[in-house]
Amino acid sequence: MSLLIAKDLTVELHRKVVLRGVTLSVAAGEFVGLAGPNGAGKTTFLRAAAGLVRKSGGELLIDGKPLDGRGRKTLARTVAYLAHGAPAHWPMPAESVVALGRLPHANTLGLLRDHDHEVVAAAMQQAEAADLANRPITELSEGERARVMIARALAQEPKLLLADEPTAALDPYHQLRVLEILRGIAARGGAVLAVFHDLPLAMRYCTRLALLVEGRILAEGAPADVVTADNVRATYGVEMHAGPTPTFALPYRP
Repeated sequence: MSLLIAKDLTVELHRKVVLRGVTLSVAAGEFVGLAGPNGAGKTTFLRAAAGLVRKSGGELLIDGKPLDGRGRKTLARTVAYLAHGAPAHWPMPAESVVALGRLPHANTLGLLRDHDHEVVAAAMQQAEAADLANRPITELSEGERARVMIARALAQEPKLLLADEPTAALDPYHQLRVLEILRGIAARGGAVLAVFHDLPLAMRYCTRLALLVEGRILAEGAPADVVTADNVRATYGVEMHAGPTPTFALPYRP
């Protein structure tokens, strides 16, 4: 079953059309990568799917139901949005930040139960952020803060996780660890849609890949079928050299 279906999705921001008739779906069990150049509309697509920006046209279905009219708490029980470089303004302990992910599941008074605290602890352990529990979020490095935000998304226990550049600011070990976590969510029947700039990493971990260019889907399918020399040239304006791990170079200009 598709947990996210976008049909002819159009989004206009500040009188500029950012997404132009995008059709894309993400089914349970899939880890789909969304790649493309800066300004292509990748983040806007994720924010639209999370209900954070209004669509101008087309259709958005979450877990088989229209996104329009869904309450924020109801939607948050199904969808988690992991923003890129989420800022931290208040010196809350990291554990308290992760606990915010349980609010959609809290009782009518907004209080967390013992089970919720167990989920928070497990999420921090899974994201390898348990050692940061008592440290103020404002004092963490960008990479440490990213792990805490990933833990918060995991604590939400969503069916669908929307992740905007989830490996940005992470060292190589934690990049791979986070992608293993996301792949595990899909393997357990959830769905993941993540924005990538690193095509080799996307090819390694994603079950499917879509290239977004100027607000439109240029290509979509199995990663090896999408990341071709022609598609890479049309998307990024660079040349791809095939091999066990593709490499990229600027085109030759005499």
